[in-house]
Amino acid sequence: MQSAPSTRAATEPLHTPMESPLSTARRNLEGSLLALVCIASLVVAGCGPAAVAYCNSGDNCNSTVLHRSFSSALVVGLVGVVGMSGCVTREDIRGIQTDLYTIQKGIDTRLGTVKDQTDNVQTAQADLSQEIRDLSANLTGLRSELNDYQQRIQQLSSRLDDLETSLTARMDTQIELLSGSKFVEKPLPSTVFNLANTDFVRGKYAEAVQGFRSYIKDFPKGDKVNEARLKIGDSLAKQKDTDGAFAAYDEILKDSSKDVLAPAALMRKAALYETMGRKSAAKDAYMAVLKSYPVSNEARTAQERARSLQADSAQ
Repeated sequence: MQSAPSTRAATEPLHTPMESPLSTARRNLEGSLLALVCIASLVVAGCGPAAVAYCNSGDNCNSTVLHRSFSSALVVGLVGVVGMSGCVTREDIRGIQTDLYTIQKGIDTRLGTVKDQTDNVQTAQADLSQEIRDLSANLTGLRSELNDYQQRIQQLSSRLDDLETSLTARMDTQIELLSGSKFVEKPLPSTVFNLANTDFVRGKYAEAVQGFRSYIKDFPKGDKVNEARLKIGDSLAKQKDTDGAFAAYDEILKDSSKDVLAPAALMRKAALYETMGRKSAAKDAYMAVLKSYPVSNEARTAQERARSLQADSAQ
């Protein structure tokens, strides 16, 4: 009489998923172990104590699959003994041992390959991290060199302004001698700027504003025009003239947005907003520094201030 099909068989999928090589090898190993149990049970039935001692040894019967399958395998073996007149030989057992060794060797080889690939990935990640650190260090060095070059360029530009003014004064003197008219000698650009800067350092902000504005008027293409505008804004901020300070900073951002002092002007605006209690406007100005000048010296400070204001608003 045929038994009814099991519920498990009815519910199993029609197509079995593809197995990885490692899973296939493990399944083959379990099948071989089960075959070994069957043979061992036959030996118990027909070959006496020697086969029993082999099957009961710790090295051959320590598998979870072996213990789970022993009862069913023993029944299969006993049924087979009824129809068998011979006995399983030691050569059969050695053949199974060879198969098991081959399977285990294949698994070890594949595991070794996976381990080598993992080591290679980890090594590549370490190399990439080191390259990133090296690039960061190189970028820091390049920034320092760029700042040095910018300072040198400013010094050279200032000298060129002085030389141009000096040559103009000499030409005016020659014209005066030839025509008999008299010209008033103009001061050098550096002289006008330094006098205004001296007033700024001493806290004479009204005089400083006047001096810097004279510099901008007399030397509109001078190398320190934006620096004069920046210090006009600082002087007006010290005098509580916030509108005038914002206007001075905005002149730099409008006319010279690529200038090295542009991020400093934007930072001054953000700080001024902050002292006025306008935290939202201050945070927006700091974020503008990060967006427009991400590699500037002011970017890190802007990021810290923006985070601080964000934390204060969250409380």
